[in-house]
Amino acid sequence: MTLLDYVLKVDIEFAQHMLEERGDSSFAVGYAAVEAFGHQSVKDNPQFQRIAELSIALGSKPEVYRLTLKTMNTVNMTVIKHQPVDAPKLMHKALIIEIVQNDTHPLFKGITDLGMYPKDDGFILIGMDRRKEDPKIVESRWTPTWAKRTKISMDSGPAYWNMYYQLEEWARDAVRFILALALLNETKSSPLSISNEKIKIGNKKDRNQHHTGLVIHTIEIDGKVENGSLEQIERNSNRLAPQWNYTILGTDSEGSK
Repeated sequence: MTLLDYVLKVDIEFAQHMLEERGDSSFAVGYAAVEAFGHQSVKDNPQFQRIAELSIALGSKPEVYRLTLKTMNTVNMTVIKHQPVDAPKLMHKALIIEIVQNDTHPLFKGITDLGMYPKDDGFILIGMDRRKEDPKIVESRWTPTWAKRTKISMDSGPAYWNMYYQLEEWARDAVRFILALALLNETKSSPLSISNEKIKIGNKKDRNQHHTGLVIHTIEIDGKVENGSLEQIERNSNRLAPQWNYTILGTDSEGSK
């Protein structure tokens, strides 16, 4: 099963009803998780409550970003040198990221599916390795610091991320991956090409169909990064720090310039 498969099991209308009845979001999420996955599964795997929370955050038409293998490799080879001044647009709402090809290629080390949703001035990250018969699900909270206006050197890593070094290794990799993808998506002359498809998967009268549709964003890379390296310097965006820049390394390169 994919992370999306798990998300679609959650009855978000039931969760909303419980929230209105009890006025407690944690209570509503817990009940929605139990209703979708069973009491014992939720007891044994608290991550199922995070999946329920992700499903509620995604709403009736989840946003899913499917990356080609070339896109995934490009994102993994992107080096972020300076901080953005606030959250990139891609990170303003809940989403799921997954590989578009077969499930033998993870997005990054040990993670084939990545979910993210904003919560309490930060983000909840959910990772899954669907290549295993019993999929491994991990979750972590990430609290970035966007407000600093002064550029902070990243020579020794993304030091401006609050709590960054307290994250587990998978979560640090997830932060790098999703932030690189989000920043690449909104720079001028972005190498990303995105096609959108709306898919109807049910209706509100169908008790077994908790979501009414999907929005699938397939992300591909155009020809500009096939050979060598690409350097892009963005100086004119009000959202990005002055002289914010990144480097995409080609497959023949071993380091950034």
